[in-house]
Amino acid sequence: MKLYIKEKRFSWRNQLIVQDEQNELVYKIVDCKIKLYK
Repeated sequence: MKLYIKEKRFSWRNQLIVQDEQNELVYKIVDCKIKLYK
């Protein structure tokens, strides 16, 4: 499974959204905390 960064937002809240090749959201990293979606 390949993972790639879908979106990166840096504001008052740093957010990095990572998804797999089927465009499913796998996890979101917010302020260095990883939230798993699977």
